[in-house]
Order: sequence, then structure tokens, then C-alpha cells
Amino acid sequence: MKSLLIYFLLGYIQLYANGRYFDSKTVHWSESNFNKISQEIVSSILSSTTIDFSKKNICSFKKIKNSTYDHIDMQNFKNIIIKRLQKSGRFGFENSADKIFYGELSSSYQTNFTKKDMFFKFVLNLLDIQSGEIIWSDTVEIRKIHQKKLFGW
Repeated sequence: MKSLLIYFLLGYIQLYANGRYFDSKTVHWSESNFNKISQEIVSSILSSTTIDFSKKNICSFKKIKNSTYDHIDMQNFKNIIIKRLQKSGRFGFENSADKIFYGELSSSYQTNFTKKDMFFKFVLNLLDIQSGEIIWSDTVEIRKIHQKKLFGW
């Protein structure tokens, strides 16, 4: 019994020590995931050296593809990113623009006797329509770990 307790304590220490621990309550998508990913992706966009910030960038935003196991309001997710970019003053959004954002949210999971790992991966690209060149791209990943209960009903 003592060794079993040590095993579980070491497991919890590992979850917190690896730096990728995010949410142990659920492996499903949550509101906090919108905020975490949108903050990271907008920060990446605004710190980009490949986007010309000498003038305001007028862009359009295609639908973000949901390739996850969860039902996620992707329109809301897209709107959060757009609002954060507009607040920066460096981006405007129109339907007819020479640059377009497009992306995908995907997920995969692994499960074993003691835990379930859910991996969410968000990829966003900025395409220059005239040249066909992707001028910016980044990926944000979240790993959610749910520790299964050994005892309980």
C-alpha cells in the first residue's frame, strides 16, 4: 500500500513538473482554452517579423476547421482572435482583402490505466492571396491530463 501511494504521488509530481500540465478536471475543450490559445496566437502574430506592420493590414478570416472530438463554437473562437487583433490597431478585417487567415483545431488522445491525455493542436496561417505565399504560421498545443481514480464509485 505504501508503494502504491508513492507511485501516485510521483505521478502527480510528474504532471506538474513537465510544464505542460494545463487542466486536470476535464480533458474536453473549455472556455479557458479559448483564452489561452488566442492569447498565445495573437502574441505570436504581433511579434512576427514576416508581417509588414508599417501600414494597417487588411485581412479576411476564413472559417477555422474543427477536427476535434468535441463540439466547439469555432465562430466564437475566430471572433476572439479577430477582436484581439483589431484592438492592436495593426489589423482590419474585410471580406475582400489581399491577406487571409485560415486554420484548424485538431485533437488526439491517449489513455491507459491511470490517466487520459488529450492533445489539442491549433494551427493558424496567414496567406498572401496575390503571391500565394504563407507569410506567417504558428502552432499552439495544449495537453490536458485527467488522472483516473483508482478507488471510488
